[in-house]
Amino acid sequence: EFPNGDLGIAFGDVSGKGVSAALIMSSMQAGLRVAAPIEADLASLIRRLNALLYRMAGERKYVTFFFGRYTPATGELRYVNAGHNPPFVISHDSVETIATTGRPIGTLADTTFAERTLTLAPGATLFLYTDGLNEAANPEDEEFGNARLRELVIRAAAAPTAGVAPRVPEE
Repeated sequence: EFPNGDLGIAFGDVSGKGVSAALIMSSMQAGLRVAAPIEADLASLIRRLNALLYRMAGERKYVTFFFGRYTPATGELRYVNAGHNPPFVISHDSVETIATTGRPIGTLADTTFAERTLTLAPGATLFLYTDGLNEAANPEDEEFGNARLRELVIRAAAAPTAGVAPRVPEE
């Protein structure tokens, strides 16, 4: 939570696994906690995180990352989606996809990111996920997939917020 009442929403996924990936995410989290309160421009904030990661790992690691700043009083969500899976905004019976606004963090030394703004209607749900969901496979090695995930989100659109996440394992 920011001093003015805005809420920060951070969601990311590091390439690879293990201790090195955990250290990268820990560094990203620390960089975000330091820079987010003083950097009003979200594109500049993500550019700073990109520079940090590139200095640390070169081209060996990258992070797909969504960062948003939500103002509850107005419903405004300012965000940057740096190559992360496209989140969904579920509002009543409609589903909107939030596209990426830049490359994953750490892929290039000097890259730009775009900040976008949308207004979340009262009762809307922001559905964020990692590729662990759409790439999950059943015993027959069939992936859950993007199309199936989108169908699930559309069916869940009319459900109360608490009804969206519990439906995922059932599918």
